Amino acid sequence: MDASPRRSARVAISACSVEQRFRLEEMLERNGWYVIINAPLKTAILSRLNDVRPDALVVDLENASDHDLEVLKFLLPRCTIPVLITDDEIRHALTSETELAERFNEKLEAVIERRFVPDAFDRKSPETAPAEAVTAAVPLSVEPSPAAMPAPVTAPPQAAETPPVVPSNVIETPYFTVGTLARAEPEPARAVADTKRAGTGRPGSVWVLGASLGGPQAVARFLGGIPPELDVAFVLVQRIGPQHVPILVKQLNNRCAFDVLAAADGHIIRSGDVIVAPVDQRISLGKDGKVKLLAAAQAVGVSALDYAMQAIARRYRAHAGAIVFSGMGDDGIKGCHAVLDRGGTVWTQDPDSCVIDSMPKHVRHACTIEISADPESLAVHLVEKLSVQDYVRAGSASG
Repeated sequence: MDASPRRSARVAISACSVEQRFRLEEMLERNGWYVIINAPLKTAILSRLNDVRPDALVVDLENASDHDLEVLKFLLPRCTIPVLITDDEIRHALTSETELAERFNEKLEAVIERRFVPDAFDRKSPETAPAEAVTAAVPLSVEPSPAAMPAPVTAPPQAAETPPVVPSNVIETPYFTVGTLARAEPEPARAVADTKRAGTGRPGSVWVLGASLGGPQAVARFLGGIPPELDVAFVLVQRIGPQHVPILVKQLNNRCAFDVLAAADGHIIRSGDVIVAPVDQRISLGKDGKVKLLAAAQAVGVSALDYAMQAIARRYRAHAGAIVFSGMGDDGIKGCHAVLDRGGTVWTQDPDSCVIDSMPKHVRHACTIEISADPESLAVHLVEKLSVQDYVRAGSASG
């Protein structure tokens, strides 16, 4: 510990409520970090960061509102220090002192260490080094440098009671995250619910949908464009805490014609299913095609998304697919390679329609991507692709 920067590093924290901020401060200090700024998630924090010059900013988005997300989108391109964003999994890890907590600590240490290594900036000091150099060696799960972020949005107003108008190219339908899901008012059932069908047997293809921040809304838009008669099933790996899975299942069931359900041991994936996989376990398939949920400890070093993609690719081969939606980090790269290696297909959400483009960006850089588009267009492309496959199979059978 003495050799690490943790004892002398100065960390700023921000969150959406006073309770969250002090809880985050307590967690970080318990893990050996020195917190010098504890501020609400408002644009005014930028001047404090410039004045005090901490070594990193940690942001907690629990219960984030649309306004909070707009503030974050305003801050990210303007921050000259690394920004790490916590989620349910990290929050739980910092509380329970698990192996994941140490991974978080190591990443934060690595980010801060690079700010004090002259060679990383061509022997310039951190004060004069460009922001790109400061974050150049940050692990992939840390947010990219300002140069890699989407174009800045107009600064949102300070008053929380008048949230900004969300640009239509970013959010086109009511946005919901882990936090807003938990407190969302019940929505009236959509007409699409009347056409919802139960699973109808072995699917012609299975696609894994991966997402993090901004994912639930993007996935809802995508699934809303898939007709119930399409011969396909989906496995959704969304980075949320286990306690939020039932809420996500309910929300998505109201927004698509498919049968959305939480993953369960022994379930056989059927055409028309959307299986929501838990991130604190790993989803696999037995030889009989039944779902098997494994403890995360049985797949150390492999994310829930990568593990799910690998499992689906092994079983469905050329009939497997993967779509990486809005989110943070580099989850999905290994899994997408597995899908492609077995003749499957990989697509991503395009940058303009993402809340955070980190996950799809890393996949686009690492893999051969056929299509990158907004959620509605991805749905159209999938319908076209699978309709052609169904036509070819029908012709082969009749011949």
